[in-house]
Amino acid sequence: ASSFFATYPDIDLYVGKDRSPSCGVKTAKLYDPERKLLSTTATGLMTKEALKRGIRCRGAEDMRS
Repeated sequence: ASSFFATYPDIDLYVGKDRSPSCGVKTAKLYDPERKLLSTTATGLMTKEALKRGIRCRGAEDMRS
């Protein structure tokens, strides 16, 4: 994620795939090491990096409306 956003520094809007563990924008499922569900509103790894860089993030399903 870090390498991707470093390669494309002019991105100002990131659209992530809903419920994806890498791209979910507050819709990813988060499990503990024993596979117990901790959250259904987690943020994916790519999204976390985008937010860290100040990039606006939206879920793909939000873009339809």
